[in-house]
Amino acid sequence: LPTKTRSYAQAVWSRYLSLQTPRITHRNSPSKVYIISPSYRIYRYGGALFRGESYIFGDDILTTSGEYQKTFTSETTGCDSVVNLSLTVLDKDSFTISSNSPVCEGNAISFKVFNSPKNATFSWTGPNGFSSKEESPTLDNVSDANSGRYSLSVTVNGIVLPTAETDVVVNTIQHTEIADSILQGETILFNGQRLSVSGTYHDTLVSTTTGCDSIVTLILTVEELKDAMISNN
Repeated sequence: LPTKTRSYAQAVWSRYLSLQTPRITHRNSPSKVYIISPSYRIYRYGGALFRGESYIFGDDILTTSGEYQKTFTSETTGCDSVVNLSLTVLDKDSFTISSNSPVCEGNAISFKVFNSPKNATFSWTGPNGFSSKEESPTLDNVSDANSGRYSLSVTVNGIVLPTAETDVVVNTIQHTEIADSILQGETILFNGQRLSVSGTYHDTLVSTTTGCDSIVTLILTVEELKDAMISNN
């Protein structure tokens, strides 16, 4: 195939004029390769580069985001092909992530992306096998196993941005069980009530440090007086 190649400091643009099936391929970013068919066709392509880099599109050196169009002529047939380029210029630290951490066990963790790039794809990973392709996923009914570091990888038109990370803390619910007994006719104060009957009782307290619940379970036994006297003897 006849070829023409023009080289620049950080990018190479090559135009191949082919009689084969038309296609556009992507080489080392921000280098682009255009393969133009003999017949008239219109192509749409998305490109991206980091700020400070250059993108070679035909004879133009592009450094700003925008929509660009070029017409290329086949050297074998003389027919035109139009390429439309949507170019995105990215900052390496263009986005940040956060969550609603810390959360209590049984609640949901919600993640959020700030300054999300246009035309981006997302890949989240985290503890306990977590993964998601959503931009801002939510993880329901969490436990201590979901505590840890979560990472987000963002790709824009083939350009992978530096990974962002955020730490999540899941505070567990504390369970305390107490067994107690009283004599018949006596009472015990629990959860604001005077108890005098055998049974299992529950009270929910809120931690002043984590804001999460602590559940206290009281197993109460009421002994009859004759049982208590025999026990004492």
